[in-house]
Amino acid sequence: MIITQKYHSAQDIDPEFIPSLEELLSHCVPSFEWLKEYELSAAENIHFNYYLFFGDKHNAPIGFAQVAIEQDRRAQNGFLKNFNKKNKNEKIKKAKWLVPGSFKEALVFEPRYKNMAILKASSIFDEFLNREDIKGQTLRFGQAYSELPENFHGHLQSSNERIIPDTLVKNQCGYKEYLDSLSTQTKNEIVSNWRALHTQSFVLDENNIFKEVFAYKKDGAKTYKKLKNDNRIKKYLKLNTTYFTLEKDKTLLGIVFLIKGTGHHYFYDYISLSDDINPSVLHQMAIMNFYEREDSDRLHLLFEPKDYTYFTHVGFTFRKQIELSYKND
Repeated sequence: MIITQKYHSAQDIDPEFIPSLEELLSHCVPSFEWLKEYELSAAENIHFNYYLFFGDKHNAPIGFAQVAIEQDRRAQNGFLKNFNKKNKNEKIKKAKWLVPGSFKEALVFEPRYKNMAILKASSIFDEFLNREDIKGQTLRFGQAYSELPENFHGHLQSSNERIIPDTLVKNQCGYKEYLDSLSTQTKNEIVSNWRALHTQSFVLDENNIFKEVFAYKKDGAKTYKKLKNDNRIKKYLKLNTTYFTLEKDKTLLGIVFLIKGTGHHYFYDYISLSDDINPSVLHQMAIMNFYEREDSDRLHLLFEPKDYTYFTHVGFTFRKQIELSYKND
């Protein structure tokens, strides 16, 4: 038996559950702050439902789901607002199941509760299906939950499969050994890039304070002011983040955000500030520094790459996902 507790804001989730939630979601998000910041930065027409799942013999959550409910912007003002006063049955919202983070999947459960998780998630799906204001639902889930749609009702509009980078597992004792484990071609390309940086007098640096990244840089104050208010970057400033930079002639060319997660999990993202920089250099900066940390074991992406080929070559594992879109009749 699974018991469900529902919240309308991450801010309202009981503090006593947060350590267990962070452990449960350790491969998905860096910390619970990530969920709170995701909610705070969401558009005004989006609100959330959070579901914590408990076993009948557990005081700690064994599962988690997050549903973003997006209201049609036209319903907030304009003709739909007036129309809906007359027609309360107009479907003006869509529900998107999404745990924001490395995989953006619909729900996360301890593996041994998978079968019960599928049934419980299906019952929540039906609740949204029966709501008169919800026009449809979308969700993405991993292959482990492939039986999930067998319990869904409603009209299936689309179904797609995708394969995404999963995790880089630290299975070598150091970065040099990691490079040696790659194919000869991939290793040679990476080594060649490092040599080019050295011979062309590029500078690598490390900071624990974001503002210090821009000290003494050309247009540093202007760039700092712009980036610190960027929604993508603001959430990293509230996490256990180390900032690795690439620069030349006091010009900042790229930043890698390496974030300490729960346990031995690490996450990273990056920004390139020059079209002349090959993104693979920034990826290797993240991987190299991941390998240099004694408490690291798993490295996850906090971005969706356009081309997955590179991550295949540099040792990431992959996971299969299924994306479904339903329309409420």
